[in-house]
Amino acid sequence: MEKLPSHWEKTPRKVKKDKVAQQIVEAFWEDTEIIDKLAQLPTQTLISLLLDVYENRSINTDAQAILWQYELSRFPKASTSNIRWLHNIENTILKHMPERDFIRLSPVFPFWLAHYLNNVSQKRALTTIRGYDITSDGSMGLALEASVMRKKEKNNETIKLASFLTCLRTQSFHWANDAYHKPKAHFQVMANCYAWRSQPGYWFEKKHTYDLLNKYLTILKHLKNDGQINFTSLDVTISDLDILPYLFKEKEWLTTLEEWANQAHQFRKYQLDYRTKHGFAQEPQLDEYLGLTGKLKWKDIAELSEILQQNNIDFNMEYIGKILNHLQSLEEVYKDLNLNISIDLGRMWWVGHYKGLAFSWFLKNERGDVCDVFDGGIVDWSARLLSDKKEKMIVGGMGTDLLANVYNV
Repeated sequence: MEKLPSHWEKTPRKVKKDKVAQQIVEAFWEDTEIIDKLAQLPTQTLISLLLDVYENRSINTDAQAILWQYELSRFPKASTSNIRWLHNIENTILKHMPERDFIRLSPVFPFWLAHYLNNVSQKRALTTIRGYDITSDGSMGLALEASVMRKKEKNNETIKLASFLTCLRTQSFHWANDAYHKPKAHFQVMANCYAWRSQPGYWFEKKHTYDLLNKYLTILKHLKNDGQINFTSLDVTISDLDILPYLFKEKEWLTTLEEWANQAHQFRKYQLDYRTKHGFAQEPQLDEYLGLTGKLKWKDIAELSEILQQNNIDFNMEYIGKILNHLQSLEEVYKDLNLNISIDLGRMWWVGHYKGLAFSWFLKNERGDVCDVFDGGIVDWSARLLSDKKEKMIVGGMGTDLLANVYNV
């Protein structure tokens, strides 16, 4: 944020510090390791210090400074979304998901949650001085609640949770169309979560993935038939992120599979930078980057397996093949949506977020805009939170704000 204009600044007035803050200042004054020492303080002690600091800052703040911050910062600014369109979409979702337990999540997470579950830098979180992070991903909040429920129940019943919420992220968020190409710090989503106890085979993975995608398709169909949104085509891609290290290994850039993540993240950054300048539909794809143009996205699992073998990529396609065969029956059921379901092994979205199976939905509107409106996949969050590898979880998110803005009629 820019520096406050000089004519708004006032001469600081001395404020009496509490005993904890005074002791800290005296102990760390002119100490080059002050940051490390502050980070090691007990939580409540650090909170006391920060509260005192911000109390001092508040004395030198006036109405003009408040208005200046509201006008220039992305975070407190009101959304430009049409609230009526948004609520109509949410009401349709509630109507067609009666079996789902909808809950209202808190606007804050426990500190460090996003970093622990998703390896997101803590610098990208909006952390309060009381030691909480502002909600940035609804599925993480549902994962916490589902994990607590699984811990209490200790049975094989599948927990199905969902929530509407506002997510706030420190990085800029852009719509696809130039009319909406403005930084959006906060936006509305619907988050979903399935949590269950592991069983032999892939039956639960297939069942829950099918159930989630089928529900999303039903909702889209009703939204379109009711005239709330409009789109010309829908592409659903199924991915197995476990193949990525094998793909990067074949480029001979890496000596070990453990080094693949660095290359993957470098490519993803290149992809996102390109998208910002040229738009989503034209961003470079992984198959081009690896010299496998047109060879990573297929509808026929047998043909794709043969292509991988020809390129010396030794990866078992049985798992994702069973998922694909189970889901492709939806194409006939929802053919009026111009639905296409295929495998895309070059997916780079959320590397490190999903573990194995992942899916994305790309809707195209009449203007030609293409957005990833739905996202989901298998995560290991409940297994890590409960220290139990048999705990399984699928999460997904629907960009209701995107539907209301980019696909409105």
